[in-house]
Amino acid sequence: MPKSLFLFIALSLSILFSSQASSSMIPDDGIDDSEALKDLILNTAENSALKIEEPGVYDICSAIIVRNLNNIVITANTGVILKKCDQFEGEYILSFYNSRFIEINGFIFRGLTTDTINYVWGEQGILFAGSEDISIKHNQFFDFGDAAI
Repeated sequence: MPKSLFLFIALSLSILFSSQASSSMIPDDGIDDSEALKDLILNTAENSALKIEEPGVYDICSAIIVRNLNNIVITANTGVILKKCDQFEGEYILSFYNSRFIEINGFIFRGLTTDTINYVWGEQGILFAGSEDISIKHNQFFDFGDAAI
């Protein structure tokens, strides 16, 4: 094999594997999973599903905002927790705008409001704006200030 062809293949494989690694989410590592989750959602083909299989805490440090998503199921195995980081930037963990036929199934969502007497305005879970045919099934919501959904 010519040396230049070998280098081309090696470089291509390294780029492929590094982009896969950078878009993967790892639970319980204390590292922000916001961008990785957003990439996974945006790269899920219409009429298909995204499933988060590995249980554990996924740290969400910035709002995940998607627009014009259609016919997607986002599901999780038992024990998958999407938790706002202490330094969370934004209002909602997930925001869907102008989206249709979205199903969210099986997640545990954790906010930052643990005080049950003094609620924190603007500390929320999921937003669907300008959207229709939305299903939220078998999810649990904890520690949100004024609105989980």
